[in-house]
Amino acid sequence: MHVAHRSQGHREEPSTPSNFWLRPACRPPLGISLCPLSLSAPSVSLTGTFARLTLVLATAGSALAGTNAPAARPVTTNAPIIVTASRANRTTEEMPANVTVITADAIRDSGVQNVVSALETLGGVYFRRNSDNPGLATISMRGFGDSSHGRVLVLVDGLRLNTADQAPLDWLRVPVSTVERIEVLHGGQTALYGDYAVAGVINIITHQPSGQPATTVSATVGSDNTFAGHIGHTGSIGDTRYTADLDWRKSDGWRDNSGYDNTDVRATLAHDWTEGFATMLSAFYTYNGYDMPGARSRAEMAQNPRKTGTPLDNAITRTFGGSLGCTGLIDADSRVESTLSASHRAITSDMFSYIVWGGSPFTETTLDSFAFAPHYTLDSDLAGHRNRVLAGFDLGLEQLDKQGYADSTRMNWNESGSLDRAHAAAYLQNEFWLTRQLSLALGARGELSRYSSDIAINLPASDASSRADHTYRQTAFDAALVYRPVDQLKLFARIATLYRDPFVDEMAIIDRSFAPPGAPPMNVNLKPETGRQIETGASFALANEWTFDFSAYRLDMHNEIAWGTGKNENLDETRRYGTDTVLTWTRKEVGLVSAIYNYVDARFSRGGNEGRNIPLVPAHVLTLRGELELPCNFTALATGHAVSSQYSGGDNGNVSAKIPCYGTLDLGLRYHPQALAGFALSVGVDNVFDHIYANSGYYGYGWLPDSYYPAAGRTWKLTVTYRF
Repeated sequence: MHVAHRSQGHREEPSTPSNFWLRPACRPPLGISLCPLSLSAPSVSLTGTFARLTLVLATAGSALAGTNAPAARPVTTNAPIIVTASRANRTTEEMPANVTVITADAIRDSGVQNVVSALETLGGVYFRRNSDNPGLATISMRGFGDSSHGRVLVLVDGLRLNTADQAPLDWLRVPVSTVERIEVLHGGQTALYGDYAVAGVINIITHQPSGQPATTVSATVGSDNTFAGHIGHTGSIGDTRYTADLDWRKSDGWRDNSGYDNTDVRATLAHDWTEGFATMLSAFYTYNGYDMPGARSRAEMAQNPRKTGTPLDNAITRTFGGSLGCTGLIDADSRVESTLSASHRAITSDMFSYIVWGGSPFTETTLDSFAFAPHYTLDSDLAGHRNRVLAGFDLGLEQLDKQGYADSTRMNWNESGSLDRAHAAAYLQNEFWLTRQLSLALGARGELSRYSSDIAINLPASDASSRADHTYRQTAFDAALVYRPVDQLKLFARIATLYRDPFVDEMAIIDRSFAPPGAPPMNVNLKPETGRQIETGASFALANEWTFDFSAYRLDMHNEIAWGTGKNENLDETRRYGTDTVLTWTRKEVGLVSAIYNYVDARFSRGGNEGRNIPLVPAHVLTLRGELELPCNFTALATGHAVSSQYSGGDNGNVSAKIPCYGTLDLGLRYHPQALAGFALSVGVDNVFDHIYANSGYYGYGWLPDSYYPAAGRTWKLTVTYRF
């Protein structure tokens, strides 16, 4: 099998069937690929490279100008990379988006310790942090600020990591040692996925069962009493394949009261009952105990960034769940897939710092989620052209229950609430190849969401208990053109409509410390977020060593939701202009250099804040990464992050001082001895210059100082891995 080891600079040409444009091969990648396109030409000089690029663009222009004659087959990528997040198993060359694929090999070679670091270092995805606990990091794509995690859909083996409430994504629920690859789709995918997929989709694929027995063990030690261990095994029992993983990680944290303790257990069974019918059963359990260090004023941060302002705040999260997936081939052209999943999450939190606000600083919250997602794919010929149809349903039910207590004994509750959301959606996508180089994809989605609340709040003057219901109906549409004139080049253009329904706890207020007297139980005046996206981009390769991806977009949003005067409210209209750029150079036995640059101009486009910047959105984010092969099987690693200044959360009027810009440098060393296959050792130091900075903070509204959440200073880690 021909594979691409991007981190090693290795490239081989695939054996591609002549009718590839009708039936793309389905081969998984084993390197890191940023939507690369294969080349048949040898390396050329830099001057020759630009001459070649000019010729490619001229060829593309003349081809677009007019011919229907058969031309070169579509782009291939060594073995074509299959994007499972496309739901129809499309290759990167068929996707009307630039797709970053981060593989297990790249993750291991880079020495990153968690999924957040993998996405930051290898994918150039921006995160904000209120703690140095990676499990609490907030993802942000394409210029969204507060609650930006609600605009990025994160899937784990196709199942949503996003929850129905405003709780941040629990990234430690996906140990990096269990990851097979990560797919990052830039841009909204609402017509395909619905809720949350406004700015992008991230699909994390964990290790799948294999008939070949293999065992992996690893151990990590680091600063601040950080320890981690992993053991995983895959194999088979008869005709049933299985994989099982156990991960444990703990740390005292760089700041005071920022420690965490995480345990994750997961297992999967897969069985092929017939040649055309297979099932996969998965289950997991995750325990996360963590402290919350709180915010500091700018003066306090300068004096001692490690000190906590909330020395007793903590929480414990326990989550378990499972899924059953089935795949059935109807004939050579069509198949049916379905997934049934369920999960239960329980959070116990002690927020001693909230006592001064009254209400319920001590809470117990549970969230039960159920989902059923069947879909049908038909990949056949229509009037002599390839045509692919994808049709499916997304059905879901979530119930959030919360009990609030005034003191830590939890003897008597003073607030209680139950919030439900039931939703059903149908979607349809059709992709038609006008020529072997040009395809047109059209998609549509309709969704119905019903919210119900049953809330009891013990207000100071009287008891209040109420029930309410509310329903939203949403639609989304998507149209895209993908043009592949030669093997080296992909061009695409998209226009799409987007939406996001409110979180269940955006629709109602349970905590009376934030509820003004007489507040209604259901926030029925809150409107869903809607928007329109226009995007164009290109992905091409220069010689055998360079790849370049570029996309430019405009995103107009209506009714973005943010915390207002005692409840969540809709903001004035906003608009975003932006670009995503990736340039990578690799050479076998030498190394690689990668630059990922994201630019966005995010502003209010109407209302009293028209023209002002959206808070918590840096205009520039740059990630530079390099690997240099050294003698004796050593590799030097370096990663730099640079982020421009941004306004604090809530500062819609841009009246307060900005959160300053910052830059960090991470260095590491990797060792892969040839004499001991499967063994790897890596050591790294993050934030080498011990730069003190924050990338998250909130406006004090004049009567409180602005708050900042200091990021971690210099830290180190050492990891040993052995696969046998």
